[in-house]
Amino acid sequence: MQLLSPVGGEMGISIEANGANYIYNYDPDGSWKADHYLQITTDEDKWSAADTCDPLQDLEDALDAQEAAGGNRPEIVLMNKTTFNYIKNAQKVRDSIISQNLIATANITTARVKSFIEEELNVTIVIYNKQYKTEDGTAQQFYPDNMVMLLPEGALGSTWYGTTLEERTLMASNTANVSIVNTGVAVAVTVTEDPVNTKTTVSEIVLPSFERMEECYAMEVA
Repeated sequence: MQLLSPVGGEMGISIEANGANYIYNYDPDGSWKADHYLQITTDEDKWSAADTCDPLQDLEDALDAQEAAGGNRPEIVLMNKTTFNYIKNAQKVRDSIISQNLIATANITTARVKSFIEEELNVTIVIYNKQYKTEDGTAQQFYPDNMVMLLPEGALGSTWYGTTLEERTLMASNTANVSIVNTGVAVAVTVTEDPVNTKTTVSEIVLPSFERMEECYAMEVA
């Protein structure tokens, strides 16, 4: 999800664990950011400015920019509920929906706005609002506010497992029983004597690849 929400255009993964910070940079020369990322900085154009922003035009411009840069036109628009509500509350979007319905009091629902945008731009909007808990129990959103990612259909990359220390060091020894499960998770079981103690260690080294990164376009809208 970090790769699908490159805040500031920084395409990568950042992990804080075991007292260390791990940063995996997927765009070391900044070329992806230069051609596939847009941050709206003018206050009246930000999607949080309901009276003046124009999300429909911004999305169309981003689709055009991605098509010019990568040769493909994205088919999926990913965002969370907070960001979608910016579109829902935007006066220009509401006026467009009302003008199509020819009813001044048309009910501007989530379903109506979603259908309108999808029909106008020939895309599918995915609103992802699920959460996870950090190690300290704090609830966090998988997908952050104010980010929009334009994506192609189909798989974007793969999951790749590396060789863990247990797999590399203990598998060939007689001191531990090591097995690999779920294609890349190393389970090492060691037994000590006096006192008798069984220790089980489960570890993995895993990262996603992003082969279709050049077919994606990110926007920071507020």
